[in-house]
Amino acid sequence: MARTPAQKRARTASNNRIILIMTMLTLFLIAGFLVGAWINENSGSSESSDPAASYITHDPASAQPYVAPFVGDQANTFGLMQTLPLTQHTTYLAIVDQGVRVTVSGIDLLADETQYEMLYSAAIVMATIDDVQAVTYVDASYEIVITREFIEQYVPTAHGLPLDSPQWDDVREELPIAADHLEPVSSDGQADPLGNTE
Repeated sequence: MARTPAQKRARTASNNRIILIMTMLTLFLIAGFLVGAWINENSGSSESSDPAASYITHDPASAQPYVAPFVGDQANTFGLMQTLPLTQHTTYLAIVDQGVRVTVSGIDLLADETQYEMLYSAAIVMATIDDVQAVTYVDASYEIVITREFIEQYVPTAHGLPLDSPQWDDVREELPIAADHLEPVSSDGQADPLGNTE
C-alpha cells in the first residue's frame, strides 16, 4: 500500500524532530562534559589553593580572581571555596539562596581553631562575593551559620576590607572574640550543649 503525500510529509517531519532532539541532546552532553572538564582543570590547578593553609597563613589576595557580584556563579564560588582553609575537610558544597553551605568531615566544629578557620573563610567569602548573606558549616553533629550581619558585628574590621589590605591581620585578631558568639545547633535542632547559645 502506497503512502499518500500527507503521510510522507508527516513521517519526514517526525524523523526531522527525532534528529533535532538527538542533536540537541548530543550538544548538551558535549557542553556539560566541556564545562565539567574546565571546572576540574581550573579548580585542581589553582595556585592559591593550599590544603595546609590556615586562617593564619592564608593570603586574602589569593581570592582576588574570584571577586564577583553574585554567589550564583557556581564555578566561581566553588573555586573560591577551594582556596580557603578547611578545603581539605570539605566533602560537599552547595549554593543555597544567597549563601554557601559547606559540609565537612574529620574536624570538630566546636573546636576553637576550627571556628577561627570558619569565621575567617566566611569573612573572605563575603569580601569577595557581594551578595553572599551566609556561609553555613555542617558536619554529622552540628550546623554553624555565619551571616553577613554576624561578620559585620563581631569581625567589624573585615566589613568592606579590600582583599589586598594588610588589615587582614587585624581581622585574625578579632576571630577569638567572634567565636565566643557563634551559636552551633546540633543536628537534632537543639542548641549547642556547651551553652554557646541564648
